[in-house]
Amino acid sequence: MSKYYERVNPVSTRIMTCMNGLVNKPNLALTLLSSVLMTSTFTTQAAAQISDTNGVSLDEIIVTAERRQSNIQDVPVAITALSADALDSQQIISTRDLSRAVPNLVTANNVGLGSSVTYFLRGVGNTESIPTFDLPIGTYVDEVFISRQNANQIALSGVERVEVLRGPQGTLFGRNTTGGAVSIVTKKPSNEFGGELELGYGSFDRISANGAVNLPVTESLAVRVSGLIISDDGYLDNELNDASFNGEDTVGIRGAIRYDGAGPVSWDGSVQWTDSETTGLGTPEILNADLSSTVRPVTGDLHTARVEDEDCSVSGDVADFANSGCQFNESETILAISNLKIETGIGDVNLISGYYENDFLFNVDFLGNSNQPVFGGLFGSNFYISNDTNTQQFSQEVKLAGDAVDGKLSYVVGAFFMNENNETRFIDFVNLPFMGINLPTTLADRNLLENETESVAVYGQADYAITDRLKLQAGLRWTEEDKTLALDGTSLSFATFSNVPLDSEALVAQGIPLEQTVSRVTPRFAAFYEVSEDINVYASYTEGFKSGGWNVRGTNALELQPFDEETVESFEIGFRSELFDNRLRLNATLFNAEYDDYQVPSAFPGSSTFLTLNSGEARVRGLEVDFIAAITENLQLFGNLGLQDGEYQELTPDAIAAGIGPELQRTPDVTGQLGFTNKWELQNNHVLQLGADVSYTSSHETSPSNDINGSIDDEALVNGQISWTLPNNIKIIGECSNCFDNVYVTQALFNQLYSNQPQRFNVRLKYEF
Repeated sequence: MSKYYERVNPVSTRIMTCMNGLVNKPNLALTLLSSVLMTSTFTTQAAAQISDTNGVSLDEIIVTAERRQSNIQDVPVAITALSADALDSQQIISTRDLSRAVPNLVTANNVGLGSSVTYFLRGVGNTESIPTFDLPIGTYVDEVFISRQNANQIALSGVERVEVLRGPQGTLFGRNTTGGAVSIVTKKPSNEFGGELELGYGSFDRISANGAVNLPVTESLAVRVSGLIISDDGYLDNELNDASFNGEDTVGIRGAIRYDGAGPVSWDGSVQWTDSETTGLGTPEILNADLSSTVRPVTGDLHTARVEDEDCSVSGDVADFANSGCQFNESETILAISNLKIETGIGDVNLISGYYENDFLFNVDFLGNSNQPVFGGLFGSNFYISNDTNTQQFSQEVKLAGDAVDGKLSYVVGAFFMNENNETRFIDFVNLPFMGINLPTTLADRNLLENETESVAVYGQADYAITDRLKLQAGLRWTEEDKTLALDGTSLSFATFSNVPLDSEALVAQGIPLEQTVSRVTPRFAAFYEVSEDINVYASYTEGFKSGGWNVRGTNALELQPFDEETVESFEIGFRSELFDNRLRLNATLFNAEYDDYQVPSAFPGSSTFLTLNSGEARVRGLEVDFIAAITENLQLFGNLGLQDGEYQELTPDAIAAGIGPELQRTPDVTGQLGFTNKWELQNNHVLQLGADVSYTSSHETSPSNDINGSIDDEALVNGQISWTLPNNIKIIGECSNCFDNVYVTQALFNQLYSNQPQRFNVRLKYEF
């Protein structure tokens, strides 16, 4: 094939390459073949089963993936949408749990931190919490972008639905991202009085309470107030005392107001405050005979040997954290949103304003008080990182959505502005062995790190119906981001064993710029064709980027190198169907994503330094399938399957020297879920419901260096729930998550291993009025 043909026909050429790659992967090909056969058998059996069932159909799913309301089947975007009922029945209680329901999504807590979720979707993600790093998976609450990963483990209480958009978001959403977006839509006030209250008790003395009340003020004005409380003792036992770790204490309150009068103006406003204290500490490394690691000793317990007590409060200056005898992670967040809608003759104008503030504090010992030799015996038993970050973000968006040409043309255009300011102080504190004793030593003290990001974008996307069945789509976004960095601090020089400057002047002396600017135009093109009333297909091409930053975790000026933006080109072919009189919804997406200047953040073997590199070029291609079937009026089956083949196409010399590869981190070949819900209507309006699901993730690497301690085998988790609804709107729920207690390593750092959540049982009492 000539290079000219490849250049002018990139879509067809690269899609064929993607398909050939899947076929040439034996394990993927076998899984794909078996899944196709299973789906074919299932649909045939389902057709026979449900053909005799009258009046059974699936509910329509309305999403805002294209910044306007649409049926999910009419959107040429790979998307998973979960309603409040689906979130509840599948025990998806926070954003960390979304990976079970979303193909090719892997989630875990950031190392040591319980308030921060690391998303990896289609091979891209970020494991950093420092604000000089941006995210390839954006988080949105009611269309407002949340800039930091520090507090993105969001409790999904009072949520109407969650939409997970798979693939780059380079046109319509607030920040340009290369991997996707998690969009949370909260419940809005209504003009009817009502509310709900829920109380729960579960494993590890977990107590939860949440509730909401809806108050109509006038015919056009309503208020909704909701709250959440969680207290959890934690699942990680301290073998030195009766303490435990990795618990949770969360308190949150939210107030929302809606005005929807008879005129062209309506308004939604909300303010929420959340304070959460939760850690994600690891266990000591335990080697197996094959030199692999396990998080559990022969006793079967999750344990540690940390000297700290479980109860401690954050106090004092960050310089005192390491000496406090306390490990903690606290995140306090305020989020205020205003969405003013004005109906005009050319469409609906939305003025969307958001203010986000987060105070993020933690003190974590990444060596876990162990006496194991680390880094060739250079460090002793402790390596604390103490952190205090304040983030303030303001965003303003103007969006116009309308139709023209007798409805053949629909469009969304707008402008976006965001300003984010971060002030951070963090210290690396170690014990250095000297003549048989440990000397407490400050390795690096960033007395004040200030960084600012200003992002401006103009975007537009238009759909035009060429015929009644064929629709073409074109979108374009121009984005410019300016970043600045200022640093004041000191670091330890091992040559003189004295402190040397770690500040802006030292960076400039090393040739490190204190400003970064990136300007990008990212297009999107798609064709959407209605094969029949029940089947649609589409093909799309999308570009996206994630801006660069600085390696401020470095412990000397030379290590604080900048890294460039990451870019992606993504091709998709999608199939959307609603079969058997809307009793089976079966969707599939074939994708091929090619990343350039692929950013890899991590700590590398034999080093205490966290560095992010533009490692080179990577490609991830695969298939995503999801379905839901109404077998009877009361029985539903649901599931998803993700297949992906991720590989480095080219590594830079620096990436090779750092030991990156050969496998992409957190990119399993196969992910999947299969589940059901069934209810029985009993006498006197009693309802019994039973549900269960099993989720599967194939073996994969959690570290960019493919360290054996961070290698995950094939793993499966089972969840189950049973509920009994009484005629007075009281529901009693019993449930288990990870019912068979499958605990495994999700990531490893130094000599500490970090696990998934262990087996949990829970009972909830819910009342609606």
